[in-house]
Order: sequence, then C-alpha cells, then structure tokens
Amino acid sequence: MKNMKKIVISLIAVTLILSCSISVFASVPYHSYNYSFEGTKSDSLAGYIPDKVVTGHDIGVSHFDNPRDIFVDTNKNIYIADTDNKRIIITDSNFNLIKILDTFTFNGAPYDMHMPMGVFVTAGGEMYIANRDVIEPETGSARPSGGEVVVCDLDGNVNRIYTKPETPYLDEKRTFQPTKVVVDSQGVIYALSDNINEGIVSMDQTGKFLGFFGSEKVSMTAAQLAEYYWRKWFLNDEQLSKLVSFQPTEYSNMYIDAKDFIYTSNAYEELSNNQIKRLNPNGANVLEEKKYGDLKETINADDEVVNQSFVDITADTDGFIFCLDKNVGRIYVYNQDSQLVMIFGDMGTKIGTFKNPVAIENINGNILVLDNEKENITVFKSSAYGDSLRNGIVKYQKGLYQEALEPWQQVRDMNANFEDAYTGIGKAEMLLASTTKDNEESKRLYNSSMKNFKLANDRTNYSVSKKEMRTITLRDYFTLIVVAIIALFILLKVYGVYKAKINNAFVGFFTKIFAKFKKEGK
Repeated sequence: MKNMKKIVISLIAVTLILSCSISVFASVPYHSYNYSFEGTKSDSLAGYIPDKVVTGHDIGVSHFDNPRDIFVDTNKNIYIADTDNKRIIITDSNFNLIKILDTFTFNGAPYDMHMPMGVFVTAGGEMYIANRDVIEPETGSARPSGGEVVVCDLDGNVNRIYTKPETPYLDEKRTFQPTKVVVDSQGVIYALSDNINEGIVSMDQTGKFLGFFGSEKVSMTAAQLAEYYWRKWFLNDEQLSKLVSFQPTEYSNMYIDAKDFIYTSNAYEELSNNQIKRLNPNGANVLEEKKYGDLKETINADDEVVNQSFVDITADTDGFIFCLDKNVGRIYVYNQDSQLVMIFGDMGTKIGTFKNPVAIENINGNILVLDNEKENITVFKSSAYGDSLRNGIVKYQKGLYQEALEPWQQVRDMNANFEDAYTGIGKAEMLLASTTKDNEESKRLYNSSMKNFKLANDRTNYSVSKKEMRTITLRDYFTLIVVAIIALFILLKVYGVYKAKINNAFVGFFTKIFAKFKKEGK
C-alpha cells in the first residue's frame, strides 16, 4: 500500500509539472529569437508574453467593427477609434468603461464622425480625431476635398475643424484624407494623410500650413530604376508627361513622445532601409539609418518569405521603441541606440497572435496591440527575462555599469545567446576593476571583463581592458624595474671610472686560470 501511495503521489507530481510546462509553453505561442553580432539568428526567451485579450464585450460595449487606432493619454486612460461603429471608446488603464463617444455636435448641430481613423488627446484634455471621410448632408456622398481633423472635448463638443490646408503644394485634385494625428507641446498639429506622400502635413492652431514635416527621400527599387532609364531613353516629352512620376513613399503611422520627437513607421514593402525613424523637432532623423526588422529573410506563419511592412510604432519612457509589422505580426523592440533587443508575436488564432494588427501602444510597462480583424486588443506583459533585460539596458545606457551587473548576469544565465549581456557584464567588471585598491582583484576583474568582451565580439572594449591590464602589470613590477635600471646605471658608471683596473683584473684572473690549466695539462 505504501509503495502504491508513493507511485500515485509521483504520478500526480509529474502530471502537475507537465501541465505547468504546457501552460507556460501555451502562453507563448510564437518563436522568440534575436541576432548575433555576426547576423546569425539565435533562439531567445520571450521578452513579452500575452497576458489577456480584451474585446468590446469585455469592456461593456458592443463588438468592435474595424477598429483602427488606440491611444493612451497622460492620465493612463485608453482611447479606441472604433472606425466602422463611428465612435471613440474611452476606458481606464484596466479597460473599465469610462465613456462611449458616438454623438458629436458642432455649433449646436449634429456632427457626422463618419470614419474616425486616428485619435490623440493632449495633456489638457482636448481630443483630436482624424476623420478620414466626411459625408455631405445634402448629397450623402463623401466630400470631394476629403476628410478633416476634428478637435473636441471629452463630451463630444466639437471646437475646431481643420480641413485640407491651403498651399500651392497641394493642388485641387489632391484630397485630404487624415488617418493619424498628433500634437506637440507647442500646439503644432501633425497629420498623416492618404494621397499625400511628401511627408507629414503640419499646421498651426489656426490651420495655417507649416510645411511637410520629415519629408521622405525618393526610394527607387531596381525595377523602378530600370523603368526610369527606359523612360528617359525611349520616350519623348509628350509620352513622359502622361506617365506618373516617381514619388516619395508614405509614412504608415507615427507616435510623439514627451520631448516632441516624432517616431515614424513605413509600410512600403519594397523599402529595405530606414523604415523606422525618430524625427527631432527640426525634422531630422536621429536613429541609425539601417535595415529594421529581420536581418535575414522574413518568414511568416505559413513559412513563406514576405517583405517587412511596419504599420505602427510606439516608444516608452525608457526609450524602448516598439515596431509592429503587419505581414508577420511581430513586434521588434529597439533601444535608444537602434539595437534590436527583442522580437515577439506572430500571426495566428491563438492568444498572443494576430490576424491583422493595425496599432500598438504602451501603458504601465505593458504593450497593447489592436487587431481589426479579430476585433480585439492583446495585452502583453514583460516576462522575468524581459524585466532583467530592460533593467540592464536602462542602467547600462545611463552609465550605471556597476548597478547593471546583476541584471546582465541574470540575462546571461537565462539566455546565453544574448551578446549584449556579456558587454554589460564586461563594462561593470572593468569599472569595478578601476575603482578597487586590491591589485589582485583588479587583475581578476580585468581578465574576466576581457573574456566577456571576447564572447560579445566587442573588440573596442576588449582593447581598453587589455591596455588597463598591461598598466597594472607594469605597475606591479615598476619598483623592481627601477632598481634594476639604477643598479645597471651604477655598474656602468663604476666600470667607466675603473675601466682600466677592471679590465687588467679580469685579464690577470683569466691569465692565471689559463696558466694553471696549462700546467696541469702537462
């Protein structure tokens, strides 16, 4: 009976362990990976894991219908642009319903919020809505000039409306179809619009056109380049005038931080570089110009090779940038130095995967992804690995290398493939070595830092650490070297003064020795 009892208890324990393992595995239904210094893909723990999924019914409203945008204000309230339901849903940070804005008034008359595509709320509580299409009451059809940016309070009272700005750069044939809007601390309005690909339309509070912010450079693929020369060489001026010229590519989305830096994403699939930017108030990109997303071929859930296509972007207060790809459903996370640190997410039907992700936001350390086909919001929370990684990176970027040592060690223990962890550990050890008064401990730390820098392929810091190691070694033998040099100097001086006597003494000594051996030899 006792043996049977032990067997039953063991089976129960094994079952619990297996169920826990299955639960943990099921909670991360995607492959997390990263890239080495040499560009080799390597497996990684998930930095973020799905926590829950929120639908309209969970909030206490009817189901979402083609939702297009999600926004978090300074009070941590969440705003959802439920586009085809023609409403804005407002909740608190836990998705408890605050208000449904589905009725708007302007100058005492009802205002038709026909297609709310984007929403932004200022610190003062003014709501800016990108209303892509406006329906004329008289005709029931879309306004020829396009949509508008609507400014209202949180009760739906419209205060101002911004239509297509007057500028010679936008001719009569170009419509204003705003899909996203943000406002900086000075009240400058930035709007993305379909049909306008010169950059972000910027306006002041009076609606005056200020220019195209962050204008994109013209991007030409090999096919486009070939077509360009074909046009140039074989078509006459009349034929050329009838063809559409090459235009800059459009931004797909944008996000503005507390310092008025605007992050932009680009969904243009033929563009291989610079799909992610961080524009300073002057419109200059301060991120590294390179390929973002996968360094190798991008493979979707069906094992098909697809192009990278970023549909939205957000950043948190620690400077981490989250880029959402619509083709593969992955979120690529970068630090302030444009280094890729995490990848998570996928396409699919399970919790944590997407059908058509369209928007991303961050709140209280969590990541929110809006899927307009699943009609829900997935909430991702940072894992233990993600917490250590973020903590190490934040302290490292602040120059707090010693404080970063513990989280970097935790990252290394959990993911030996992450090379930056070795750099972080090496930096911390190098700093400790430079401050300790114990020579042996200092040498041990420098030796260890050199090993870590070697594992991280960090040749610059390896050289610095090696140079410091040489300095310590030289310092250890400095006294002995000085004494040896002084002794040699004295000997040379003595030899110079008594050169003749010393030479005669040596000659006499060896002469006697030679004579003695010669005599004994006879």
